[in-house]
Parts: sequence; structure tokens; C-alpha cells
Amino acid sequence: MKDMKFGEGWSLGRLRRAGVASPLSLLKRLSMGLALSLLVGCAAGPSRLDQALMADRGAVGRNQGVEQAYHVFCPDVLQITIDSNKQQTAANRGNRAIQLVSVPSVSSCSLLPSGKYAIDADGRIDLGPFGKPRVEGRSPPQLVNLLSDEIGVPAERIHVKVVEYNSQQIYLYGQVMPDGLAKSSQRAVPYRGPETVLNLLQRVGGITPGAASNDVNVVRSNLANNQPPLVFHIDLGAIVMNQDQSTNLRLQPFDRVFVGEAKKSSLEKCIPPCLRPVYEKITGMRRPGSFSYGEPLPAVQNLKANLAARSMPIRPTTARGTADED
Repeated sequence: MKDMKFGEGWSLGRLRRAGVASPLSLLKRLSMGLALSLLVGCAAGPSRLDQALMADRGAVGRNQGVEQAYHVFCPDVLQITIDSNKQQTAANRGNRAIQLVSVPSVSSCSLLPSGKYAIDADGRIDLGPFGKPRVEGRSPPQLVNLLSDEIGVPAERIHVKVVEYNSQQIYLYGQVMPDGLAKSSQRAVPYRGPETVLNLLQRVGGITPGAASNDVNVVRSNLANNQPPLVFHIDLGAIVMNQDQSTNLRLQPFDRVFVGEAKKSSLEKCIPPCLRPVYEKITGMRRPGSFSYGEPLPAVQNLKANLAARSMPIRPTTARGTADED
């Protein structure tokens, strides 16, 4: 082999001619080998838990009576509807009540228009000539009885529904589908009553393909009892796949729901970006319309577009009005 002079290095071309593999090709081979080994190990049984969760149709039965158990607070908004008479009440049992009625038990000039009523900071709603009853902390059935006493109308003709849940939240963390691709999956969603964990996840769009079914927990504050927080383990796989509802906890206001990440999702971060779509497809982590960890998020794309637009030269413009007057 020819001796090297001072300052002279081996080029990639010389390495190839000498029959030695270049460092770049070795890196590619190692990456391909690692990726193929991961694919073989994870492709045996791709999880379809995220799709089965959204395909479940039992939410109606599980959520029966949830809205009636919700307790209202400021600044929730109520929809109050009063039927005009018993005949129309029977004809409108399909949740199609009349929007404006008179109250026969009071003077004909006193009307309570059906509509939306926001709960004020003092926990009351303004009913005009019927006063401002305090409604906070009551459920819709309790509000029906309260309004019946206040305005003198039979309870069976009064309908109360919460149309805006603004006072209480549930906090989501981890592998939950984002609220739009440009937003974070960690967010607060309105609490709408004691719905189950499964129903909540369905309402917010489900879980990501990389979620771990055996790593779902609900953390509940226990400050009222001066005790540490309560932690409930949710076996989401058993709930969705085996219809085992024993751990399908009913949520309370301000609960925190944590959805962990599966091992195959963690391993994906070690795979080169060019191979991640193939890995996601084989392992069942990639669905139509879902984003890949190797793809730039729309927020990053929008940021690049804004920076490119700012770097463009700005053309001078003439203010309208001053130029016209001249």
C-alpha cells in the first residue's frame, strides 16, 4: 500500500477501490438491519385497539342518565323549554318542545320565554319577572322542580338541559388523539357528567395507534379528605376487546386521565425517518389520515411558511384616501 504523505487523508473513493466499505454504507446497513429486526419482532400481531375503541357502539346504554346527574355551576348555560299545554306535551315527546309559551297560572302579561340562560357568578339565572333563583349545585331534574315552584307551572311541562358545559373539566395526558393535528394531545375537555373512561375517550376522538392498553390510569384528587390522590388502573384492552366493564371507571370533575405509550411506539423513535412509514404500516400504527412521527407537523410547516413570507421584500403601498384627495 502506498505510504501517505503528511496532510493527506483517505477519500471515500480510495476506500472503495481498496475494497473497504465506507462508513456511510456501514451506517446504512446497520440501520436497515436494526429496522428489519424491529419489524419482524413487532409485525406478528399489530394492535387494533384504537380502531376497536371507536367502533364500539355501547355508549348510549352506558351513558344513560349521565346528563341528568350533572350538577350545574357558573358559567354553565341552560336551555329551558316550557310546553304550552298537555296535548302538545304528548305530541312533542320526541324532544321537540315549543320554544315560547304562556303561563296560565299567572297573569297573561307575564311570560317566560324559552331559551338559553347563563348562570351568573352568584350561582343564579335571571328569569325576568320571576326573579333570580339560585340554581348552582343542582341537577336538571332538581332544576325542573325549582322552576315549577318559582313560576307556577307543572313540572311535567318544564324541560331543562345543559347546552354549554363550562364550569368543570377533565384533563387528558399522553397518547390521546390531538384536537386537530396542530394542537397538543394534552388538554382539558368539558366534564359532562359521570361518563365512563371509554365514553370519554370516544368523545375526544380516541387514542393514538401507539397507545398502551395496559397503561391507562385515572388520578383523582383527594384533598377534601386530606388524603393522597387516588389512582385507578384502567384495563382498556379488557374493556374494548373482552367487554369487561369492571375497570371502566365513571369519571368525576377534574379527574386526570393518563394514556401511556406502547413499546413499539417508543422503538419507532430509534428508526430512521425514511423507514418510519413502513414500520408504522407493518405494525398497524399507521392509519389513513393519521400523521407519522417522521413527518413534520402542520404547525412546523406553517411556521416555515410564515418565516419565508416575512423574508420576501415588501412592496411599497399607497394609502387610500390621501392619494385620492391629492
